[in-house]
Amino acid sequence: MLAIQAIILGIIQGLTEFIPISSSAHLIIVPWLFRWTDPALTSLTFDVSLHIGTLIVNWYSNCGHQEKRDKMNELLEVTHDQREKEVYPRV
Repeated sequence: MLAIQAIILGIIQGLTEFIPISSSAHLIIVPWLFRWTDPALTSLTFDVSLHIGTLIVNWYSNCGHQEKRDKMNELLEVTHDQREKEVYPRV
């Protein structure tokens, strides 16, 4: 049962990451609402593990977006330079 509870808390952590609420509050409220009494779910080690997982996922996804942005900027730069040459040919 602990694995399912951990998955549920991980999903809630991911869904609420970008909402301006305390990221630790739902780790306290959700077990309380569902009456989960396992002490592992309320341990500092478990909380830190979830936060580290969230950090890794956010870092990984943001790195991917930065590469996509860089490629798009390169494409736009080339397109802009080509258009500039076509519109304003050097004499």
